[in-house]
Amino acid sequence: MRFFTPEILDADGTTFSQVKTDYWHHVAEIRQALPEALYSFHREYSLHDAMIVSAAAVHHGKDLTLVLDGVANGFIGDTDQCTFFLHCIGCDSTDYPELVQRRVDVMEVDLSDQGKAVIRILHCDKEGEHLESVIHCRDFRCYVHNARTPG
Repeated sequence: MRFFTPEILDADGTTFSQVKTDYWHHVAEIRQALPEALYSFHREYSLHDAMIVSAAAVHHGKDLTLVLDGVANGFIGDTDQCTFFLHCIGCDSTDYPELVQRRVDVMEVDLSDQGKAVIRILHCDKEGEHLESVIHCRDFRCYVHNARTPG
């Protein structure tokens, strides 16, 4: 990960806050080059502690779909169970079976040297070891299903 490493996640609040500030400053600098749907999704939702339940190549292996089970962060006591359907379009590689059944610690967005969107996911395996997956994609779409029942 470029900004959020396992060490930063375990750092004191001041260090973590500075890295977070630096990260969002970087995102603001590259925002115009990011797919709008990716920027909006990343700005609105945190995938922290979401579980990746599916990772599949689609469109003849050119796209990657990820399904995650998590929460939509809201006010304290107002978090809603959600399912996130992420569609990474025009990927360099869609060979991500190791992502299934992984808990996400953090997700970063960036740009590659070729100008493609980069999604970095820091996740844990069953033994609690941190692993990183990097997805390069040309475009991005998402759908969020809020599972809260009315009332």
